[in-house]
Amino acid sequence: MHLAIAALGMGIPAACFSFQGKVQGLFEHFGIGELALELPATLTAERSTEQVWTHIENRVAIKRCIQDRLNTVLSVSYTHLRAH
Repeated sequence: MHLAIAALGMGIPAACFSFQGKVQGLFEHFGIGELALELPATLTAERSTEQVWTHIENRVAIKRCIQDRLNTVLSVSYTHLRAH
């Protein structure tokens, strides 16, 4: 998840397994909740491959979506940090 945070903060698409709702929540901030991959326990090799290829095929649109929301997400995170 920390690698995904770093990548998204640079406007770079990332995909990782969802756990405890944290990844899903992070990705939803960028409008890419679908990139939160299913937990490995429910994932078959075929489904995993399908998900990864779908993300690769849509990488340009995904990157645009991330970049469109990046300034807003960073602003909210900085505001949250200053409040604590």
